[in-house]
Amino acid sequence: MAQPDDLQLLVSSLEKSEKRYFKLYARFYSAEDTNKSIQLFDLIDKMEPYDEKVLLEQYRAKNIGANLSSAKYELHNLILRSLTAYNSGKSVNADLREMISQIEILFHKGLYQGCRKVLERAQKKAEHFEKYPYVMEILVWRRRLLIAHAADAMEADLEDFYGEMKIAVNHLLSSAQYWDLMDRVQEAGRRYARARSKDEYSALQALVENPLLKSREQAISFAARISFWHSLGQFERLNGNVEDSRLHYLEATREFERHPQHIEDQPELYKQYLTNYLSCCIVLKKFDEIESILQKIKYQPVNSFYAGKNLVENVYYLELYYYLNTGEILEGLKLMPSLEAALDSHGAAIRPNRFIAICHNAGMVNFLAGEYRKSLDFVVRIQQQSTRVPRSDIQKFVVVFRLILHFELKDFDILDNLFRTSYRYLKNRNAYAGFEKEVLGTVRKLVSAPERRFRTRILKTLRLKLEQLLEASDAAGRLGVPETLAWVVSKIEERSIVDVYREMIRDNR
Repeated sequence: MAQPDDLQLLVSSLEKSEKRYFKLYARFYSAEDTNKSIQLFDLIDKMEPYDEKVLLEQYRAKNIGANLSSAKYELHNLILRSLTAYNSGKSVNADLREMISQIEILFHKGLYQGCRKVLERAQKKAEHFEKYPYVMEILVWRRRLLIAHAADAMEADLEDFYGEMKIAVNHLLSSAQYWDLMDRVQEAGRRYARARSKDEYSALQALVENPLLKSREQAISFAARISFWHSLGQFERLNGNVEDSRLHYLEATREFERHPQHIEDQPELYKQYLTNYLSCCIVLKKFDEIESILQKIKYQPVNSFYAGKNLVENVYYLELYYYLNTGEILEGLKLMPSLEAALDSHGAAIRPNRFIAICHNAGMVNFLAGEYRKSLDFVVRIQQQSTRVPRSDIQKFVVVFRLILHFELKDFDILDNLFRTSYRYLKNRNAYAGFEKEVLGTVRKLVSAPERRFRTRILKTLRLKLEQLLEASDAAGRLGVPETLAWVVSKIEERSIVDVYREMIRDNR
């Protein structure tokens, strides 16, 4: 089977409304009655999985044309032209590109008065949204217009023109300097996070000591100021100074909120800084701020595949983590229908590590709510990812966690086999110890215990072991232990697991 090519990836990325618009656009602009491009589009759209050889056979069988490569090239360009038309007016950038095209058309027709009107609107809009690359292009047309339609006051007009050109250049330069610095800090941060060496930290520290990061006042453009706060926020987070990082990301969100036109223009970037701020608040357990941040994030539109992916990858992940840390399990349960739909539609694009972490959190929420079948569904999603990413901590946990779920679901006919496979899996990875060993042994005993009083005795022993593990482990070593302990206590005391877990969270605050 051939790998998907650029055209197939483009076709598969289209929303239903975009596909419908493409066909209307293609029919309108096609000179052929049969419209070969639409026929080829339908072949690719319906092909699952994509196979170039099969496509060629179908293309020839339907007698669409002689040269598939040429037809694919033409279809690719036609789809892009239709998307350009479809997205016209849907973004500031699209508006400005359209207005610049109008300026060029009117100029070449010698309609200078109309050209000047469009130019003035375009420049005003570009400056309002700080789109200085477009401001520069508009100013080039303004200069051409001044020369082509010279007036008595041309010297004064040129003086104004070059003053505005200088402002635009300075804003572009400021943005470029801070972008460069931000990207270097980000890359140095990645290297330091991997190596944790003194040399990598020294390189990162040298970047942060750049004079440009000493004062916000030097950042004269909006993009420069956002880059300023981002660089400092990332550095402090890597340094473990989460509170300082939170304050820097807070300033970035305030920068947006002082200039709401940039939220309109770049909602995804605004959500990114809200998410960074949210992450810091969760780590610091500043839970009183989190609901308002989540509302701000969710208020922003999700109008692209990229936006949907980011919502799942960052916001859903943090929101579930928040509910687990506050004991608000039933609130987390409300997210499940939309989360499952989002994982189905965007799961393949989500970073594997994050995908597994999201499924782990979702599985825990369902488990604590007593939704064992749903919890098992998320365990299955995790295990299906095992070939894509190690995440050995979660993989080892779910191997024994699924035993609890199957026990609660009374799947006794498959548990004996699962005990053997789970034991071999853990033993082969030198992981049959501590939490995993205690849980596997306990569930095996529970299955064979004939009466409740024996099961209670077995669970009390596990309870003691889990409490000792919690006291002895750091945060990284406690994966799944609190939730399992809540389950054990709920079985012993015959109470709902969600009530027990909520009490545990409250007592540990």
